[in-house]
Amino acid sequence: MSKGVFFFNFGNKCALRMMVAAYTLRKHYSGNATVCLAEDEYVGEMTEDLGRLGVDVTYFPLKSPCKRNTGYTIKPEIINKTPYDITLAVDTDVVFLTNVDPLIAQIKDSPTLLTQFSNWISSGQRLKKRINSLGDVLPKKQIEEALVAGPAINTGVLGITKGESDEFMKDWIETTYKGKCRFIVDEIACQCMFFRHKTKVLDSVWNCSAVFDDIKKAKILHLHGRKHATTKRPSGRLWWKCTGELIDSGLLKHLDTWMANDKQVGRLKPREWKKIVADSNKEFEGKYE
Repeated sequence: MSKGVFFFNFGNKCALRMMVAAYTLRKHYSGNATVCLAEDEYVGEMTEDLGRLGVDVTYFPLKSPCKRNTGYTIKPEIINKTPYDITLAVDTDVVFLTNVDPLIAQIKDSPTLLTQFSNWISSGQRLKKRINSLGDVLPKKQIEEALVAGPAINTGVLGITKGESDEFMKDWIETTYKGKCRFIVDEIACQCMFFRHKTKVLDSVWNCSAVFDDIKKAKILHLHGRKHATTKRPSGRLWWKCTGELIDSGLLKHLDTWMANDKQVGRLKPREWKKIVADSNKEFEGKYE
């Protein structure tokens, strides 16, 4: 059976984060890896640089059902287009800190592998609000079951097996489209249906929150979107260390474009981000190699 890591990227503003994720993946993992790219003006340049990082590329036509939050709405559908029999599907705003082969090895026994968001649970106040937000499109009984389902699910890292996970994926896609165009609808939809299927939920070391978890325990660090470049948290400074390594590697032909397109990084002058990288290297010297 084929197996591999599968990302998808929506928009060139996230390209730098995607390149850092691919770079850190390749530091630890030599197996198959593919990024699914949406149609974009920079798709050729992205393809070229991902190839230089040893990552394959596939594409999907962008037929957006939304004016906003398209990425969240189409995410399950894109994950379902994986080229692998066993897939570790990962968001592109992550940093890999270890080899993911042991994680991939667990997927076939799950058959759908999910990860918990920090130590949050479905009955917590924030999750209650999110689950209830789909009360206008889902049956009352399903909402009630979701509220007592247990762990809070984050869809930034998950594993699926073709055939074995088909019903889960079908349900996830349909539930997501019922709430289409809402913020993080993929995650809320998953929270509202995962308990109806055979799944295994791992704790957050394999999907470590940059905000709510201790990154010293992280195996995969999840930066939660635009929190990647902050210097206020250790997680952001660690991202800068990895970004500095990627810059120094000289692997990317279009690095300047990705840095300029990133809202957080693009506003910094070279002397500013170089100082951040230098300080981050000192802070994490000898760590996270």
